[in-house]
Order: sequence, then structure tokens, then C-alpha cells
Amino acid sequence: MSNTAIKPSAKLNAEQALSFIASMRGNIKGQRLGQALFNKLCETHNELAESIRTTPADPFYSDKVVPDFFEAIVAPEAHSVIPKAFRK
Repeated sequence: MSNTAIKPSAKLNAEQALSFIASMRGNIKGQRLGQALFNKLCETHNELAESIRTTPADPFYSDKVVPDFFEAIVAPEAHSVIPKAFRK
């Protein structure tokens, strides 16, 4: 469960979420999934990445929180675009 309070307007909409997910394909390069996701978020949406850094939704140190990560960064109305493997 994510305790991260991010304004809904600051979260990724469906188009942005799909673009972010697509940008990850083939770009993990020796990193754990959580590290790769957080690093890519820093590159593409740095303000959003900084808003979840060191929160329970930060996946950098634990892949177990990847579902919390997506819940925290994707607007609720766009959650359907999150791959099932990354949902709660």
C-alpha cells in the first residue's frame, strides 16, 4: 500500500504511463527492475521521481514495491494501462 501523497494532476495519465512502460522494454541493462524503473522515472519525469524518493513507493531498493510505485505515479483513472504483473 502506498502512503505517497502526490497530487493527481502530477501523476502520469494513460498516454504518459504507456509511453513510460514502453520506454522500459529492453532498457534494464543489468539493473534490478525497481532500480531501472526509478532511474527511468528520474530521466523522464524527475519531479515525480523526487516526490516518491525514500517513500514506501520507491522501488529503487526493493522490487517488491513495484506495484506501489505504479499506484503512486499513475493517475487512478489510468491504472488500467498498468501491466497486470505490476498491479496490486
